[in-house]
Amino acid sequence: MEDWVSYFYEEKYNFSESFKNELSKQLGKTLQSRLEYENLFQDYFFNLFLGMTEIEITEKDNFVFANAEIISPDSQSRNITICWKSDIFENRLEIHKSEVEGKIEFFFCSDLPIEELKKYIKTKKQKNKIIDKLKFEINLNRFPDLVVKFEEKEKLTLEEKIEISSIFKKNKDIHVSEFIENLILLDFQIDSQKFNEEEFKVAEKYINQSLNLIKKLKYSEKISQIVVE
Repeated sequence: MEDWVSYFYEEKYNFSESFKNELSKQLGKTLQSRLEYENLFQDYFFNLFLGMTEIEITEKDNFVFANAEIISPDSQSRNITICWKSDIFENRLEIHKSEVEGKIEFFFCSDLPIEELKKYIKTKKQKNKIIDKLKFEINLNRFPDLVVKFEEKEKLTLEEKIEISSIFKKNKDIHVSEFIENLILLDFQIDSQKFNEEEFKVAEKYINQSLNLIKKLKYSEKISQIVVE
């Protein structure tokens, strides 16, 4: 989780390693909680920048405040404020240079645009199905761009791969790639920040229908598992 924070011009601010570690860990956990997504940094690229613009460190009501930037998965930058508090140090404006492990608390301030950031999160639970011994694993968190991976017990022929891809191509509104080794790429051609719940439900139905058609193919026993993610 520490890697989600990037520091610039560190020699100017002299952030201690323990300060950076605590900041990354605590604010990372807070962001995961606020966005209600446990594996946030594995599935989405969120980044916190400190020092890209000059940091102004100020003190008020026993808290120390600093400006920062949060970067969303589409690389948009938003200016925010973070703050920290510790009752151990007399000079609060120098806390960031000190050994602070277990001695400090970090917070986002009220300007964190949490509702805007939530729009990037597709909190759809992973579904696992088994139909006549063929296992399907479906995780649509990366919708509207998905990968369909085929785990083979026996090698599929070129003709069989063409037939499988043609099943996905029945929906003309979706761009379907040819097989790339054992993968098919699906591009639903929807703006990732503007799709609605109804579009998601239609896509989910399309995925399930396609997988069930694949199961009915006479050579489906060559496939041990299909993973959609």
